[in-house]
Amino acid sequence: MTKRRNKLHRPVGDLLLTMRERADTMSQGQRQVAAAMLADPDFAVRANVDALARRAKVSPPTIIRFCRALGFAGLREFKLHLAQSLAVGTSTLHRAVVPATTCRP
Repeated sequence: MTKRRNKLHRPVGDLLLTMRERADTMSQGQRQVAAAMLADPDFAVRANVDALARRAKVSPPTIIRFCRALGFAGLREFKLHLAQSLAVGTSTLHRAVVPATTCRP
């Protein structure tokens, strides 16, 4: 394993928590990235670096620096772990329920 990957000591399911906890130690631009990703993690998983940069109001290299600050090689690896984190953090039961669903006795 590389040194960068060793920086991330939490399991995959805690990536959102890790972003929240580490935001205070990051640069202003990286905090903006964290805020944008935490506000809409599903968008963060789907978006490319330019769309993420526009959403966070930072440059594309700041997105990459943010990912590296969390211990990832780059955006692709970060997004893979973010997608896994979202999947692990959402119960299968809750993903299947939509607001219009009603329970009948």
